[in-house]
Amino acid sequence: HQFGKGKVYYLGCDLDEKAMKNLAAYLGKCTGIKMLPYEIEGVEAVTAEDGEREALFLMNHLDQPAVVAVCGEYTEMLSGENGSGTVCLAPFGVAVLELT
Repeated sequence: HQFGKGKVYYLGCDLDEKAMKNLAAYLGKCTGIKMLPYEIEGVEAVTAEDGEREALFLMNHLDQPAVVAVCGEYTEMLSGENGSGTVCLAPFGVAVLELT
């Protein structure tokens, strides 16, 4: 429902953890709130900014590759490569993304 300049969402049920994360991601996308990638056990996501740019650090603590969903386009700051949609992390790999 519209309320002033914003919206209010009412949730009339108890969601499990996965459904709650999906709802949070959906609401973030609808409202334009930047959300961290979906949580993957063993993959850490941390944001940092210097006042001019914001970076998303992705760290794979697993001994196997991990594919992380990323909203929108990005530049991988270590390699300079551009991408969108997903990031493939090598075992124990790191990516530093500037989201565009």
